[in-house]
Amino acid sequence: MYSLRLKTRLRIFKRQVRRYLAQKIYRRIILNYVGLGVLPIVIVSIVLINLTQGTVLSYLNQRNLEAARRASNEISLFIEEPLTILNTLVQTRDILEMERLPRAGLLIKSRLAIQSFGKSLSLTRPVWRW
Repeated sequence: MYSLRLKTRLRIFKRQVRRYLAQKIYRRIILNYVGLGVLPIVIVSIVLINLTQGTVLSYLNQRNLEAARRASNEISLFIEEPLTILNTLVQTRDILEMERLPRAGLLIKSRLAIQSFGKSLSLTRPVWRW
């Protein structure tokens, strides 16, 4: 009887050892899968996400810079014509020698020619606003 108990205990112990070894191998397989399969994919994904983010940001910055340059060119073209007319008017010495009414008429004509002038200043008082 004692030998029978011992044999059954030995069988139970062998089963438990086999289960433990099987679990340990299963755990090893999982760790190998995670270590060799998933971790490199995660690392490569993180690197690619960072590279893509940097590329997209630089592309957007470049497009915004181009849009700003185009807008500044349009603004300078819009302002260039009125400045040229004003410089021509200022450099004309006849304006200083003109009477008040012809001078005002010239300023009014220049203002009407260029709608971007918000107000025109006479070389003498008063200030006209339109």
